[in-house]
Amino acid sequence: MGGADTCGFNDIADEVLCNRWMQLSAFVSFYRNHNTHAALPQEPYRWASVANASRIAIAARYPLLPYLDSVFSFKCS
Repeated sequence: MGGADTCGFNDIADEVLCNRWMQLSAFVSFYRNHNTHAALPQEPYRWASVANASRIAIAARYPLLPYLDSVFSFKCS
């Protein structure tokens, strides 16, 4: 399994960048928002548009989880 640090790790993510990251990252295996202590907070709830985009992306992700788990299990065996 792999995935990116959603919204980026080292630099400061603005609202638009974080919004797109949250939408895209919902469809990779590892989905987390993570950054360095030196960066500004970038949690989805900090911006209403990012929180809304995250809810929509997560709602689309949940039905796919059994399929993703099956694919990963098959590839690992």
